[in-house]
Amino acid sequence: MSYRLSSSEREFAEEHHNLVYAFLKKKGLEINEYYDVVIFAYLTAVRRYFINKNLMQYNFSTIAWRAMESAVYKEKRKKSPILISLDEPLFRDSEITFIDSLGQEDNFDEKIVYLDLARKVMPLLSKKQSRTLKNKADGYKYRDMSQKEGISISGIASRLRRARMKLKLVLIEGGKSI
Repeated sequence: MSYRLSSSEREFAEEHHNLVYAFLKKKGLEINEYYDVVIFAYLTAVRRYFINKNLMQYNFSTIAWRAMESAVYKEKRKKSPILISLDEPLFRDSEITFIDSLGQEDNFDEKIVYLDLARKVMPLLSKKQSRTLKNKADGYKYRDMSQKEGISISGIASRLRRARMKLKLVLIEGGKSI
């Protein structure tokens, strides 16, 4: 953590540290497996609670609990294998399957790389990003997508930019450069 807690934040964190163990117990999570995941979310919640005065109207336990739940959810999502069938639709409202999206001119190795990339990227995309990417792949213009989604053209561009950033992260994590 690049930010150090102030002495009052540290004292507050120590006073409420039992929330971490209560959370782990209530959720049935192994301490040695999830403590690090949960504690960083907890400490971030302490910092946010002190910095954002609007949060003071809520119980700290609520803020901390939500932060820890989010951290555990993200951790479990990273660990769970994503299985993609070649015959399943590429997107929810699409008739195009993964196998269809792989052109006949592609060789087998490229198909495997593409499927692996899709398996890693799809869970990272929000429903809105996924839908916007599908529309872009279907040939929609930004203006058409913005009307269809009911947001501005810059909103569409932002969704696509964030999706590309997630794609870049997957490529970089895989040891490949863009």
